[in-house]
Amino acid sequence: MARLLQHPRLRTVRNQNAPVCQPGRQDLFPGRNPANLPPASVVPGQTLKLTWQANGHMDNVQPGDKNTPRSQLFVYWTGRANKLLKTRSELGRPGTLLAQMDFATPANCVQPSNPNSNCHGKIKIPKGTKPGRYQLVWWWKFDKNPVGEEYSTCFEVIVKSPPKQKRQVKHA
Repeated sequence: MARLLQHPRLRTVRNQNAPVCQPGRQDLFPGRNPANLPPASVVPGQTLKLTWQANGHMDNVQPGDKNTPRSQLFVYWTGRANKLLKTRSELGRPGTLLAQMDFATPANCVQPSNPNSNCHGKIKIPKGTKPGRYQLVWWWKFDKNPVGEEYSTCFEVIVKSPPKQKRQVKHA
């Protein structure tokens, strides 16, 4: 059994047709969030701050250290309103990566000495994004064990039209 767990191919043979979102959660999109959990609302060009827990997976790398491997997370979307990413095979297609960031380091976690510290990252909704409901997928590949692990969270963001600029009238 130990030999099987050490097989390097286990990480690469993942079901590409597996759902990105937990079954049942995909059904919440679009617009079926519980009233006490409304989606974030943004305008194009606005930055959203995401928060998650390190859950014992802190990478103790120092700021500026480019040589030490660290665990990365990715935020994907289709960039089109009411269009869903449904399977793993859709992640990484051109135009789907919205952001990439460290999962848990002293630079992005509140209390690096706490294994369950809250960690943060930011994503920016691109300027020119059309108003509508968008699905975002938070995806973390934790491949520090022989079989690999993947975690995802799917959530909805409402993009609104930017406020109209008031025209200033020049008086002569």
